[in-house]
Order: sequence, then structure tokens, then C-alpha cells
Amino acid sequence: MLKHLYIKDYVIINELNIDFDNGMSVFTGETGAGKSIIIDAIDLLCGSRLTHDVVSSKADKAIIEGVFTIENHQAISLLNDAGIELSDEYIISRHINKDGKSTMRLNYRIITQTLANEVLSHVIDIHNQHETQYLLNTKTHRQLLDRFINDQALMLEVKNKYIEYETLDNSLKKLLKNDLNQDDLEFLTFQKEEIEKANIYESEYDDLIVQQKKMAAFEKTSQNLNEICELLNRSEGVLEKYYLANKLLKELDEDQKLVNVHKQLTDRYFEVEELANQLDNYLNDLSFDEDQLNLIQERLYFINKMYRKYGDSYQKIQIKYQEICDRIDMINDRQSYIEKAQKLVDKAYTDYQDSAKRLTNLRRIKAVDLKKQVMEQLADLQLSNTEFDIAFNEQKPSSYGNETVEFMISTNKGQPLNSLNKIASGGELSRIMLGLKTIFNNLHGISTIIFDEIDSGVSGSIATAIGLKMHFLSKNAQVFAVTHLGQVAACADNHYYIAKESTENNTTSSIKLLDNDERIREMALIATGKITQASLLAAEELLNHNQSLIRESIC
Repeated sequence: MLKHLYIKDYVIINELNIDFDNGMSVFTGETGAGKSIIIDAIDLLCGSRLTHDVVSSKADKAIIEGVFTIENHQAISLLNDAGIELSDEYIISRHINKDGKSTMRLNYRIITQTLANEVLSHVIDIHNQHETQYLLNTKTHRQLLDRFINDQALMLEVKNKYIEYETLDNSLKKLLKNDLNQDDLEFLTFQKEEIEKANIYESEYDDLIVQQKKMAAFEKTSQNLNEICELLNRSEGVLEKYYLANKLLKELDEDQKLVNVHKQLTDRYFEVEELANQLDNYLNDLSFDEDQLNLIQERLYFINKMYRKYGDSYQKIQIKYQEICDRIDMINDRQSYIEKAQKLVDKAYTDYQDSAKRLTNLRRIKAVDLKKQVMEQLADLQLSNTEFDIAFNEQKPSSYGNETVEFMISTNKGQPLNSLNKIASGGELSRIMLGLKTIFNNLHGISTIIFDEIDSGVSGSIATAIGLKMHFLSKNAQVFAVTHLGQVAACADNHYYIAKESTENNTTSSIKLLDNDERIREMALIATGKITQASLLAAEELLNHNQSLIRESIC
């Protein structure tokens, strides 16, 4: 959830510092006061793209900073993958310069906008009138149903099996179009024989490099070994002095500590003597064969030539060799090769269809449950005469399965079901979307939901129903709502007033958490545009009534 928000020099906000609690919070104020500006700032903090200049005219940069608690396991997994340590609180900031460039930080470490967006998409859901319109896109309907199903393993299985089928099918189509001739066969046969005659083994290149380095270092190795052996073995050399020292120490057998040292020194003497013998033997066997070095260099040159021609490693040459063999087989026995390829395509298609049909069956089963839950939500939002259903239409195979999904609706009794974009009004779409969010939010663990004026076009008891539904959502998530309706504001736990102050040369926006009396005055202004005894009494009655409805629903 969002615990604290700091904004500086952003559009008409000079500086804003505000704490937030759990529950439902509403933002009200006159048009243009900056309500949606605050929501836009939070959206930018979530990594969205800048679309216009947001830096105050009197500043060089704007600062947006939020303090979050993050418990969503998917968001935490993304943070772990990015090497960000777990914390009780996460501070995310965005500094935006006049030129439109910006820098994002998480716990004061620079991060990308993409990471911020990926992490906070599991934490914050910003819902506005524009987002409601995406309900009109039928592609969204399948996505929403699949989110409700929440069987990622099956959906990934369908996707992977379709990709496998599509890859094999494209290869077969390419094969059928290819017209390979005898000249191709001769060239491919030459390449195949050249690779076979090269007879390169897997570690040969590395082995030859080691031998080349060893032979190139012959002179230095020989000179150093001669000097080492001379130091160890010559008269009055290391071994002779080691022996004499040990002999003198042996005579001091009165002291047990010296006896122990003598024993250790004796062991070391024999170890050094053994190492000296090994060096002598190595030196005696050491030889330099210039012809052998030439052979090694010639072989390395040949292998490098093969690498340049067929692949820059042994493994890539083997892959190329197999491709050549396959193409030769394809020419020599093209029909048989096509039949084999067709069998692979047929098997992949059958495997795909097995998984796709299981997904189809699951979608149809879960659609019944989703329909029931949506109808319950719509009834709460005073759409009790609305009929909702989910239609399936077959389509050609895809990575999403064999069918399209479309939400169908009838807003009046006796009216046939039809597409949302042909039936639903803006207000109805907003309520449908609110009902869907109520269903989906608990499934995906979003901790903060923001509604930006989605109650436009409604009033009266419908507005109260929307406010109550938002408050219901706030039982499991922090809810923010920008509204112009007193009925929605009366359902909130916290009421913030956003004011715009204008001088001759400047316009600024400020925010204040209202107490109960201030809240009633603001609701009276929302309802009537003026403060009178009657409007204050009506506002107080509305606040008490809606709060009592909330208490009753909790009980």
C-alpha cells in the first residue's frame, strides 16, 4: 500500500507531503484544483511514460516520491531478481527534468522505468474512465476470464504446444516450397565430406593451444629448470645444507622439543629430495621438436579455417553437419522426408488440441462461476435488471486456444443479449468494471486501487451503491477515489480536500485531510454549491446514513 506521498514542483503543486492510511479515501475539490494531477503523479511513480511537460514553470525539475509496503509475492520476486533486499518499506522516487528526462530510484538505488512498472503493477491498480473503455475490446474479455481461472500452468502448456506446432508446420511449408536440385546435392555432399575428413574432436583446439604454449616456452622452461636443479643438487647446494643442518640438530637429543623438530625436518628433507628428483627427470625428458610445433600450428590454422566456414566452435560445426546431412536426406528421399515432417506436424497438432480442449472445457466451467459472481456484483450496483453472459466462438488455433471470449449484456428485461459496445452506456460500463475489480482484486493481491472519476454520469442511489462497493473493496485493499459526488464521498473513511489558489502570477494546489465538520461543509458544497443550514443538514444526514449502511454491511 501507499503510506506516504511527496510531490514537489509538479504542474501546479509547489510541494505536497501527505500520509495515507488503510481503508477508503476520497479526494474532492473544484474542477482543475489538481485531483487528477495527484493521480497522474502516482501513475508516473509507477513507471508510466511522460506525455507532456510536468515540471513547474518556476523550477528546473519535479520530484515525486512514495513510501510503499509491498507484500505481493510476485512483486517481491521481481525485487529479489533485481538484487533488491527485502524491506519493511520501499521508497520509490522519480526526478523529472525540464527536458523530459527522468531518473527513478528504489530505496535510493537507480532502477529502470520498466522495473518500477513491473513491480508496482502488482501493487497499485489505477482505474479511470479510459480504462473502462477497454472493456469494449473483446480481446480483454478472454484475458479477464483467464485471470479468473488463474491456471497459469495450463495456459503456458497451451502456448508452448502451439509454438511447437507452428514451428514444425512452418518448417514443413518451407520444405514443400523448396525445390532442391542435383547441384545442391553435390555441394552439400562436398561440405559433409570436408567436415568428416577434418576429423576434429571436441577438445582438440584447446589441447593444441596448451601444447603450443608449452613448446613456445621451451627455452625459458629449460633455462629455469637447469638453474633450479643446480641450486638444489650442487655441492653446498640446498639439499646438502639441509642435510648438514638436520645432522647437527639430531645431536641435540636431550631436548624433546628439538627431537620433534628434527623428525619434522627429516620428513621435509626427503620431500624436497623427492621433488628435486622429479625436476631432474622432467629436465632430462625435456626436448624441443620444431617439426612438431609446425604441425601443431598448421592444425590450429586448419581448425580456425573450418570454424570460419562452418561455425566458430566444435558444437556449431556439429550442428551445421547435422543440417547438411538432413538436407542431403531431403534431396535423396524428399517424399519420405516430407512424410516424416508431416507426422511430426500432425503429432504436435494433436498434442496442442489435447491441451487446448482442456482449456476450453475449463473456461466454460469457470465462465458459469464468473457469470454468477458478476451478476451478484451488478445487483449490488443497482443493475439488477441486467443480464450478463459469456459467449464462446470458435477460432483458428492460436497460442491462447481455440476460441474467442465475449462478454454479452442486456440492460433491460426482455432485451436480447448483445455486445457491451452496442448496449452499455458509460455509467453502466463503469459499474460493470467496478464489479469485475471486486471479483479480481482478491485473486491477484493488489494492495492499492485508485478510481479516478469513474462515477461520472451517475447520481442518487446508484452513486451510493458505487461508494459502498468501493468501501467493500477497501476491506482488503487501500482504496483512493477522485469524485464529484457526495454519495461516494460519504462512504469514505478519509476525506481529502484539494484546493487551487491563484495569484496574479501563480496558481498552486494544496491538499488537506478534513475533520468531520469540514467534511460536512465540503459535501454540502458538492451537493448545492453553497453553504446553508439546509445543505449542511442534508450533507450530515447523507454522511450518517451512508456510514450506517457501511456499519450494517460489516456486521
